Amino acid sequence: MKRIAVKHGRARKEARIFTCLTLFSRLDMKQNTKDWIQYGSAIALILSGIGIAVLSVVATMDIGGGALAYIGEAFGGALAIFGIAAYAVRSIRDFKDEITEELHRMQGGSGVEKE
Repeated sequence: MKRIAVKHGRARKEARIFTCLTLFSRLDMKQNTKDWIQYGSAIALILSGIGIAVLSVVATMDIGGGALAYIGEAFGGALAIFGIAAYAVRSIRDFKDEITEELHRMQGGSGVEKE
């Protein structure tokens, strides 16, 4: 009897996960919206780190270990967000250039024409 209960519990959990994934896939978020959320999150992290630093200095005239750890994590997270975005844009641009170059070569051209 216990095995049946465990099996039904897993089935319910899997059904909930599937329902959540189905709902998220139907949101149909545009790339512009994703970019704004990404950059907004990074800017919020930077501003919160600056805010914690200012509050810590005003309150204690010193930046404590906890505040310093949060500032480091916030800035690291924000820089990671910006770094990943820049890497993705550069990688896609490089890939697009390679494809264009290969297509031009296949059509008999000698290289990519620059604008």
